[in-house]
Amino acid sequence: MKKHHLNIIHINCRMLSKNKGKIWSFMKSLDTEIDIILLTEIGREGHRYITSVFPNYDYEINLPKNNSYGGVAIVAKIYHNNILSFS
Repeated sequence: MKKHHLNIIHINCRMLSKNKGKIWSFMKSLDTEIDIILLTEIGREGHRYITSVFPNYDYEINLPKNNSYGGVAIVAKIYHNNILSFS
């Protein structure tokens, strides 16, 4: 039987708009592909950068309403069989 692994990571962004380059570099430095990324403190403008920092991923997002910080996103790798896709 073939084993399947699900790679999940959590990143506290402390504003995705401010740290997108560091997060992108960190993701590129990993020696494995991540299936699901849990992001916290993405910031009010975080939705603008999700697709550029995480190409080939789909996402669900909840932005903060009362402050610049806060907000969360679940980002899932898009596979051809759509097992992890939100669509």
